[in-house]
Amino acid sequence: MAYDDTGSGRPVVLIHGVSMSRRFFERNAAPLAERFRVVNVDLRGHGESPAHEGGHTVAQYARDVKHLLGALGLDDAVVAGWSMGSFVVWDLIRQFGTDGLAGHVVVSQGPSD
Repeated sequence: MAYDDTGSGRPVVLIHGVSMSRRFFERNAAPLAERFRVVNVDLRGHGESPAHEGGHTVAQYARDVKHLLGALGLDDAVVAGWSMGSFVVWDLIRQFGTDGLAGHVVVSQGPSD
């Protein structure tokens, strides 16, 4: 999973929408990194992350994010999803609960979906 890891402080993980990449958050990541540790990810099959056979579902993207949180030791992270990234955040919480998360941010995605 390709990602950028900048700044220091409370981790903020940025998760893009469908058919996008971490470049979507480029203009947000630098200012956020002045106060936070910002991890900006490319979900599998997006941007610089390779595609994987049989693994392109929101549930799998959520498992990938959970693995990344653990691998990078991101305790008390805030996860922010834009569009489909919000589905990934909701599924992360559905599968794993909120332990280890300080909060979540939903950008441009209605809860009715």
